[in-house]
Amino acid sequence: MLVSSSHPSVLLVEGGTDQDLVDGFRDAFNKFDSSQWISTDFEIMNMKGVDKLVGSVSTVLKAPKRRVVGMIVDADHDAGERWNTLKSELSNCAAQLGLDFPIPEEPQLGGTIIEFPAKIPRVGIWIMPDNVSSGALEDFVVRMIRPDDKIWPLSEKYIDGIPFENRKFSPGNPRKIVKAKVNAWLAAGEWPAPLHEAVKGQDLDIGVSICKDFAFWLSRLFG
Repeated sequence: MLVSSSHPSVLLVEGGTDQDLVDGFRDAFNKFDSSQWISTDFEIMNMKGVDKLVGSVSTVLKAPKRRVVGMIVDADHDAGERWNTLKSELSNCAAQLGLDFPIPEEPQLGGTIIEFPAKIPRVGIWIMPDNVSSGALEDFVVRMIRPDDKIWPLSEKYIDGIPFENRKFSPGNPRKIVKAKVNAWLAAGEWPAPLHEAVKGQDLDIGVSICKDFAFWLSRLFG
């Protein structure tokens, strides 16, 4: 598990897809709206799972010369439950450093940023897709697909048409179904490409409101 980065500013993500999204998003958005610049001077750390990410919070925060720690996690079934897990980790870390610092009771709609005293870096948390709803990164991506996209309805139809007994993904898990549909959509692009290429290639609309909120959160966190 990667927890040894010496970079002063890091962004913890659950996996490679999240890393791809942020990688492509910050480059594309800086070209789209240079007035809201997203710094590229931070390291994206793929923690290979939410449990490993949560378990590494204290270690990452306490690293020498650490200035900023961002986290992107999926809400899955309950954004509030995910928030409470992270809140507990942050509270424990503050207590270990002798700080009695209140953590917000709920995540902020536009992404949370917590300015701790000097002993703890600035912390930012974005709970996919929008800090309130259940879901995951793929639900964020769906909101970027243009209403007139011709491939998306066909991708949905293709996945929905696979009989339950033939589905290799969890047939009763909405998150897995959305993920399958997004991957089907990506595979049917001009050339099958990872997510960051779809973002940078303008196949996805980064001008929608949720993207502006996400960009503003990243620019405030790492600015």
